[in-house]
Amino acid sequence: MLIVRKAQMEAMNAGRDDSLAGLIVTRATEKDPELADKYENRILLDMARNGIKRARSHGLENTQDLQTFVGLMFVVAPNFDEQPEIRAVLSDESIPAGEKIEKLKSPLISEKAWEEAKNNHNEEAWKSAP
Repeated sequence: MLIVRKAQMEAMNAGRDDSLAGLIVTRATEKDPELADKYENRILLDMARNGIKRARSHGLENTQDLQTFVGLMFVVAPNFDEQPEIRAVLSDESIPAGEKIEKLKSPLISEKAWEEAKNNHNEEAWKSAP
């Protein structure tokens, strides 16, 4: 039987997350070229890596969900997940992790909530998970 230690799993996830962070940065700068002017590439990669950690803190694991979550951090606010309506969906354990992003896109989250999330933008949220 193959036994994978926790440290080995963390190392595999780190490599996967580095690749995913690179993809996220590429897509984000394609959609918003000003990001590349505003931040050095290494800073953007750190932001994406920390965004992935933040997404994982909500139980998200699917690559597409992680990309979407970090994309929302770039588009809405790095701390969008702190807005009460949004946080309620992300922390609801009755919603499977694979459905949480879809719920965020649904009418369940009001336009007012998204505006509030955008207005409460906190750049420090890029530095760590909640």
